[in-house]
Amino acid sequence: MVGPVIRPLDIRLDGDAERVRQSHADAIREIQDLPMSSVRVIADVVLPNGSGVQVAHKLGRRPLACFVSPPRGAAATGQVQDFGQRTPTGAPNDLTQTLSLRATGFGADIRVDIMVL
Repeated sequence: MVGPVIRPLDIRLDGDAERVRQSHADAIREIQDLPMSSVRVIADVVLPNGSGVQVAHKLGRRPLACFVSPPRGAAATGQVQDFGQRTPTGAPNDLTQTLSLRATGFGADIRVDIMVL
């Protein structure tokens, strides 16, 4: 038989121990609210050369920053463009859900890893 589930932050102690427990609980909540605690890495994204794609980041909010790894599979040097609130075709892009990216100049489709925070 399994008893009731008690989450560590719901436990209450006596005296000084309770004040220390509360201080730690507050610090944990503060750290969990920092943007770096919700970093997402989207691995092996294929960016076709010369055409744009929308990549779902699943943050539920607009990213604070987006970092793209060095490309894999490139035949030449090129660049990855972030179109922000528009897709490469000009349609609206919801930044709370997706990134709008296009790779140009690589001469081939590339694979990248994308980190969003």
